[in-house]
Amino acid sequence: MCMQGGWLNTGLGWQASSVDLFYNIADAINKIGFGLVVYGIAASGKSAAAVRELAPTA
Repeated sequence: MCMQGGWLNTGLGWQASSVDLFYNIADAINKIGFGLVVYGIAASGKSAAAVRELAPTA
């Protein structure tokens, strides 16, 4: 994934395999976080709709 001589390799002195491992871990954390945000929004919207449905109307 990381090209030889790229700025992450030369600037930070990392091996290409280390950069790939770091990228994959960061990508997994990002995807999990995004999924939790989407789930949180969906769950809060669902509970708000349930409250409106059960609320007595005057």
